[in-house]
Amino acid sequence: MANKLSINLNGKRQKIQTINGNYIQNEIYYSKDLTPEVLSNIPLVLPNLASYEFLSDRLVLKTPMITGDSVYEDSSISSSTRIDVINKYLKIIEKFSVLPIFLQINLMRLENFYLTKGELIHRGVLIVEDCQFNYPFTNEHVLKTISFFTLKIIHNDPALINFENYFKNLDTQKKTVLEIIEDIKKIYIRDLFHEKKFTSKAPKRKMKSKFKNINLTFAFSIVLFVFFLIGSMFLINKANTDDLSDKPIIKIEEKKENSSYILIDKSFSSKENTLIIFKEWNLYEDGKLIQTENGDIFTFLPIKDKSYKVTFKVKDSNGAWSEEMIKLYSLKDEEAYDNLNNLKISSAIFTDKEFKDGIKSIDINASNKDFYINETILARKVNISFYVKSSTYQSAKIMVTGYHSSALEAKSSKEIQLQKNTWQRIDLSMEGNDISKIKVELEYEDGDVFLDKISLTSSKE
Repeated sequence: MANKLSINLNGKRQKIQTINGNYIQNEIYYSKDLTPEVLSNIPLVLPNLASYEFLSDRLVLKTPMITGDSVYEDSSISSSTRIDVINKYLKIIEKFSVLPIFLQINLMRLENFYLTKGELIHRGVLIVEDCQFNYPFTNEHVLKTISFFTLKIIHNDPALINFENYFKNLDTQKKTVLEIIEDIKKIYIRDLFHEKKFTSKAPKRKMKSKFKNINLTFAFSIVLFVFFLIGSMFLINKANTDDLSDKPIIKIEEKKENSSYILIDKSFSSKENTLIIFKEWNLYEDGKLIQTENGDIFTFLPIKDKSYKVTFKVKDSNGAWSEEMIKLYSLKDEEAYDNLNNLKISSAIFTDKEFKDGIKSIDINASNKDFYINETILARKVNISFYVKSSTYQSAKIMVTGYHSSALEAKSSKEIQLQKNTWQRIDLSMEGNDISKIKVELEYEDGDVFLDKISLTSSKE
């Protein structure tokens, strides 16, 4: 992750102010990342720039104030307008390619664009940030930024399903902005352009038939028989060759608010030029069907001690049904769940008398002030967080140590002030290679201390 600097827009790194209510003056001060050579490219590509001046210690930019409306929240915009906005966006950001990637990404972000009188406009102001980081940005980060912007513009427009699928997978490809522009031209032509074919009628000519004596009824019967035979063979062959790739793909996003479940449909067709036209949600309580809906969002509130089953399937414009998705829920089982069960913890004493979430916590007492988390964490940087609670106000020291086999790989510690009968979150991080076991240890004076809701994350950065 980047080490994000604190952005003080009125400080020594950058100063932004309005002039006469009509212009924005942006002063970017030179640094090891923002040298005059780097900043000299900015006036060449910054849209709507009124004037600029290089001084001894900074670049001064003046840009007219631009306001407008958010384009991606307006569901009434036509599909062709959305494509025009995306094309305009790509043509604007293509000019940013001469800048360092971290400056490109800052200029490409969604908040820099407005829709003014139907025209996509860049505000032309650069906010300098993310100049120092542990790893460099790559073209993948640029593609992710483009993908985020365009998916917001598409806004689940069903007519643009193929554009949506393209931009969802964009960050996995090696593309330039110019290549993306060419790709979406091809999708546009294939999906939205329909060629009309015109034929002229040839003059009728009288011809003598050499088959006057053939029984026309018999001939018609033969042709009809061959037609039905070919049609039957085609249907049999199609039934034998159909597979899952011809069916719509089920995709569900699940959320939970308070005790209610919210299921959001994100399904799509696996075939080009095919849309999802029908959705079927069914909710069963203790095996009995109690609710059926057909919308994009399905919500329900489970009752304790009852079991629930949700089934869902969709149909596309070709009449093909998806596979049926089945999800099971039980409020009783969920209440008995504890995140400590997800970790392989040893040398710990558990108690069900105190806990932050779930049904238990780890009891840190005078005779047992440490325990181990046995995990396989192959990434370089490990973050560990948990909640701690004390029966008294007191100072304490928390230490985490990472091991690979029996060799010490990494260590981190933190001095904290424990609050009486209050759960507080603790976050620590350490860096090492192939950490497979973590020791958690607390030093404190007296009283009872409890630890709960442990979570581990790791990354290569």
